[in-house]
Amino acid sequence: MKTAIVTGGAVGIGKGIVESLLTEQYKVLVLDNNINELKKFHENLDECSSNNYYYKNINLQNFTELYQLLDLIKNNYSDVSLLVNNAGIYPSKSMFEISENDWDEVHGLNLKSLFFISQGISEVMIKNNEINCNIINITSTASEVARYGTAHYASSKAGLKMLTQVMALELADYNIRVNSIGPGLVETNNLMNSLDHDTAIKEHQEKIGYYPLNRPANVEEIANVVQFIASEKASFVNGQNILVDGGYSAGKIYRSFSK
Repeated sequence: MKTAIVTGGAVGIGKGIVESLLTEQYKVLVLDNNINELKKFHENLDECSSNNYYYKNINLQNFTELYQLLDLIKNNYSDVSLLVNNAGIYPSKSMFEISENDWDEVHGLNLKSLFFISQGISEVMIKNNEINCNIINITSTASEVARYGTAHYASSKAGLKMLTQVMALELADYNIRVNSIGPGLVETNNLMNSLDHDTAIKEHQEKIGYYPLNRPANVEEIANVVQFIASEKASFVNGQNILVDGGYSAGKIYRSFSK
């Protein structure tokens, strides 16, 4: 049985990825800073999946915790063949409102900690000579399409896109493929819970209107792409940023929102 590690896997897209991997006969180590959601996730799994679900409550921006985690993985999860870097934050502020702390927090989680966990896990993969190893980074359409209020977020995701390509070059000699997935608007529980007043609902409908398929993705559609990239069917896919956005990045379309 293969072992996968998923960061930010307690809720949202990450949770959908974990659920999908558990059905594909992976043991999954889930890393998240939300202990309540980690436990709830575990409690709601069936017996078979529950036996293959492991979790660690961790702040990935605390490098003491991060290096302790890497030691734990080297000693207990040496057969890891897949790392999904999903953890990230996506605040929105105009460039004049972003503080130094705001910038460091976003880049610290979305880019810096992600690099160092990838560095550590790839060393484990190389040492154990695992076959068909993959690192999959979750970027965003913001890595390709600029939008207001995302200077810190969009730059971190654009940086992650380039980091993916550099890692793909450097790790190819060890048969480790590195790719990224850029979701568009995804219908997570957190998103749906935020639609609790008329303004939020209207803004959500306007966002959907920018998508040629005229709907958001569901988490399973993102998880399906993770499964594909990690499989032998994608054995020659390397260094790519695959946008799963219903055509959003292809160009804007305009619909009437008067109905």
